[in-house]
Amino acid sequence: MSEVISENKGEISEGRKKSLANLKPFKKGMSGNPGGRPKNTLKDYVREMFIKMTDEDKKKWLKDNKISGIDQWKMGEGLPKNDIELSGEITSKVISVDE
Repeated sequence: MSEVISENKGEISEGRKKSLANLKPFKKGMSGNPGGRPKNTLKDYVREMFIKMTDEDKKKWLKDNKISGIDQWKMGEGLPKNDIELSGEITSKVISVDE
């Protein structure tokens, strides 16, 4: 049996064909996530805990847990934007498997 894996030629492997055969479209009008976002996550719990704390309690917690100034800023504002310039070369290789 000879199986050629190549993006360039548009050929699909047997494993990929089986994987695609398993796909089933959503029913009309139904979401892919009918349950929605999970409820009562740890993130929700921590957010509620902080909302209930006084400013003094928050300062004490940050100090006791040795949360640095930059980490406090990230907790409040999120990670800063990072612009990255990337350059390189893309090559393609055809692999043939013969048994």
